[in-house]
Amino acid sequence: MLLFDLLTQTAREARGGLLLVLEDLHWGDPLTLELLAALAAMAAELPLFILLAYRPWPQAPAPFLRVEALPHFTRLPLASLDREAITDLVRAKLAQLIPARAGALPEGLVPRLFAQTQGNPFYTEELVSYLHDRGINPYDPAALPALELPDSLHRLVLARIDQLTERERATLRVASVIGRIFPATWLPGMVPDLGTQARINTDLDQLTQLDLTALDAQEPELVYLFKHIVTQEVAYASLPHTTQEALHEQLARWLEGQGREPPPLDLLAYHYNHSTNQAKRREYLRRAGEAHLAQGNCAAAVASLTALLALLAPDDEEYAMTARYGGRDVHGAHGLPGSGAGAAGVCGRGAERHRSGALLRGPGPTLWVPRRLRGCGAAPRTGATARAGMW
Repeated sequence: MLLFDLLTQTAREARGGLLLVLEDLHWGDPLTLELLAALAAMAAELPLFILLAYRPWPQAPAPFLRVEALPHFTRLPLASLDREAITDLVRAKLAQLIPARAGALPEGLVPRLFAQTQGNPFYTEELVSYLHDRGINPYDPAALPALELPDSLHRLVLARIDQLTERERATLRVASVIGRIFPATWLPGMVPDLGTQARINTDLDQLTQLDLTALDAQEPELVYLFKHIVTQEVAYASLPHTTQEALHEQLARWLEGQGREPPPLDLLAYHYNHSTNQAKRREYLRRAGEAHLAQGNCAAAVASLTALLALLAPDDEEYAMTARYGGRDVHGAHGLPGSGAGAAGVCGRGAERHRSGALLRGPGPTLWVPRRLRGCGAAPRTGATARAGMW
């Protein structure tokens, strides 16, 4: 059963309806956004409530624009916390870190933090954790006036990472290459030098106690997540670019060697495409694009195949073979210049039809799709979803 059908059926059968929460939607892959658009359109007819948490896009993708245009869509902008809310947040955080002083607030601490964070709750929490990590007693009247706090959230998170042990820091940085959510067993497979699984689990437990990561799932395997996407971003950015590329390739090679069926093509394409292995970048971008076309997942297919064409020179033989699937030459993707207008994935009902295929127009070259893979010649199927890019 397709995921769309499963969710709509669950909404109809659930007592009291179904609540669907999607966090960090700004990281959503094209298939997730298409699924969301289809579900949102049905929400007025079903006992279904969809809650979305996201940062504003510089340019919102087309599926989300369709969601925003629905008459039953309501936007609730989240402003910064006021002074009273920050006071409650600091009190709760101190009670967690210093239970013996629960309820009491050090004089002058909240005004200092509020002036610096301007009501940003994550920044505020991280500053309190930063003081605790450094062994600074916020209840000491002499400690705060002379204290120099990191002057930005990025520097603050980086300072917290720098205070970790070498082992913990290495574990955190390697995990950041996988993504915000990462299975613990992937770490030693990706970088054996991190040590045994037991040793890595100990590091992850400590990182969780420091509120840098959190346990996301225990079954069927241990899965962790970065408590905040900023932590993952800063940890990843702290790696030299050449190290990032090497780790992406190590992870992709390990995943490739697991022999999973079907192979995680989106993950392999993403990680190889962030490496320097040109042959593997081409191979998996092509395979991912072909798989999406076969399933009728148009936006994801355009994204993969456009990324592939960006790696090829127009006179490269492979450039002219991009639309040859299953050993059949079906006219090829000749790289006809696209206008650049419109969003990638305009390949559903509005796709340009042709005798032997359809033209998929994105921000790059025009892609030619053979008739036998014309799932993209009709409305995209929304049920088959994949977590493209990161786990």
